[in-house]
Amino acid sequence: MSNEIKAQAVMDFVEMIRGAYASGFIDNHPTNYDIYRSAQMHVKDRYGVETNNWDDELAEKSRKDDNDQLTGEVSELRKALSIKESECKALSQRNFNLALRNKQLEEKLADVWDALYGKGFEVVGFHLNGDLEPMDNFFDSNDWNF
Repeated sequence: MSNEIKAQAVMDFVEMIRGAYASGFIDNHPTNYDIYRSAQMHVKDRYGVETNNWDDELAEKSRKDDNDQLTGEVSELRKALSIKESECKALSQRNFNLALRNKQLEEKLADVWDALYGKGFEVVGFHLNGDLEPMDNFFDSNDWNF
């Protein structure tokens, strides 16, 4: 058998699948069972040869088309990811704003520290006992070093 005849037989078979799709017998994502049945009908119609039906547990399983379900799941995942992406953008912006605010507060606190630390100021009642204590101890005990 020449390669041209073999190629034509394959193309005739594919043409039958295309025809089944065009006429609405199968959709754009045929199952393995759809392809098997197309081949079975092709052999019968073109060559007059009857073949065995594929009718077992695997055939039953192959009849189920999960494409629509999977397409829906992919759509839901994309939707969830886009929500997560927008949430990430919002959190990133919030983080940036907090970091900026933190930097501004650190600068103000550094100004307070510069104005008060090491200047000999004393605080009354720092330990709730009414005694005078150097303000520097308050800064040191709270790890306020700039």
